[in-house]
Amino acid sequence: MIELLQPFNLENADRPLPSSFFVKIGLLSQEQSDALVQGAKGWIRSDRKDDVDPLVVWLGEKAVKFDVDYKTENFGFAEDEVDLEYEQLKELEAEQGIDDDDFEILQGQFISFKEGFCGQDSSLSDSVCQGYLRSHDFWKIPVRARGAVYNALRKAAKAKVLEKFRKLIAVYTETTKDLQIGKFERDYHILRDARVIGVTATGLSKYRGLISTVKPRIILIEEAAEAIEAPIAAACFESVQQLILVGDHQQLKGHCSLQELEGEPFFLDVSMFERLLHNGLEYITLRRQRRMAPEIRALLEPIYGVLEDHECVQNRPGIPGMGDMRSFFFSHKWPESNDSLASKFNEMEANMVVGLFVHLVLNGTRVEDITILTFYNGQRKRLLKFLKGNSYLQGHYVNVVTVDSYQGEENEVVLLSLVRSGKPNIGFLSVENRICVALSRAKRGFYIFGNAMSLACADPLWWNVINIMGTDQPRRLGFYLPVTCVKHGRKVFIQGLYSYIFEI
Repeated sequence: MIELLQPFNLENADRPLPSSFFVKIGLLSQEQSDALVQGAKGWIRSDRKDDVDPLVVWLGEKAVKFDVDYKTENFGFAEDEVDLEYEQLKELEAEQGIDDDDFEILQGQFISFKEGFCGQDSSLSDSVCQGYLRSHDFWKIPVRARGAVYNALRKAAKAKVLEKFRKLIAVYTETTKDLQIGKFERDYHILRDARVIGVTATGLSKYRGLISTVKPRIILIEEAAEAIEAPIAAACFESVQQLILVGDHQQLKGHCSLQELEGEPFFLDVSMFERLLHNGLEYITLRRQRRMAPEIRALLEPIYGVLEDHECVQNRPGIPGMGDMRSFFFSHKWPESNDSLASKFNEMEANMVVGLFVHLVLNGTRVEDITILTFYNGQRKRLLKFLKGNSYLQGHYVNVVTVDSYQGEENEVVLLSLVRSGKPNIGFLSVENRICVALSRAKRGFYIFGNAMSLACADPLWWNVINIMGTDQPRRLGFYLPVTCVKHGRKVFIQGLYSYIFEI
């Protein structure tokens, strides 16, 4: 197949199709080819190239370059901010290798097709062109008709190539099917004695035939609330006696390849886990958490209700440089901005986050123990720019990620940059699933940066979270960030980067 398509490859697009190609597929006889070669020898060319194909000489000025220009069409639909952000976040995940389904992309040789020349058509009928193609000496064909004759030759060549290609495809398909069956037979002998088989949801659908042969009785789906229903339905083999779904429908949902199917009336972003739960199926909720210090766990009560703390989280050490303050919401009124991709960023907030990051590192917190989270790719780029330009952090890898790509992860200290400020619409900062993920990643220290007033007015869940931080003692909400120097024991309240207000 690769050999058959070689004349149409991109690297051959700088010249018309050669006469040898037409001879090879039986459209030109050897006699016609020899006559083309003999006639071309009598021509003197200005470029003085000896390897010019005789068909190119025969065509002369009747060979015309052409390019197909594809224009972007949105079919009258306006792109909104959420769509743009979603695309940016998925691209970001792909760049970081977070999406395990990247392993399922098609492998093999890629051929780029482009035909760069056609004949200058003189609108001759097909019967006239066919008559000229039967001529033993192409040099006797009038110059004005050569473009049309070449186009007829191209059309016939493509029809022949397509016919051969379809036959090869049929053989290839049967061969790959036989190969797949052989691999399944081999893998079956390996898997039939296995007690546990682990696959992704995509892998389950891809190898469903193989997995069904071992007749599994129990299927356990982890992160079931993030997997859309179709791949889970594929796991319902005849042999299955028990399907166990483990997940949290209050964190991120799954995504459909076609985003318009996520909403009404299809709701394909609703997992089987969430659907069964809302339909009243009996379920068990785990209430004891082993990640967050109690002060941080309290922020999740508006979402989960009362959670129990395991004893391992009761006496965790504090954060060097923050005194007894494990969590804090630094509120500001710095305006947000849009970048060229319609993503949001807040330059002053990014500077403030980087300033706290450096302070924590200088006071003894390891760089790898700190994660910076943000809801927006535009803010992530600003944060990385400021971090790379900081002399104290040269040579260190700093973990700066979006909330969507951090589900299931955790770290000792999390700095959350909310970006949005001063506008009633806070975008997908109002999506409860994303808020839940953002608030539940930190183990020992959690520091939020954003406009508390704007968020509290825009969304009731943020109002509850901010109310908890503002009413607890000691108060964990304010326009001044309290930091403590480990070496000298002094507490300093900071309103902006390098703006020290007073000391205690």
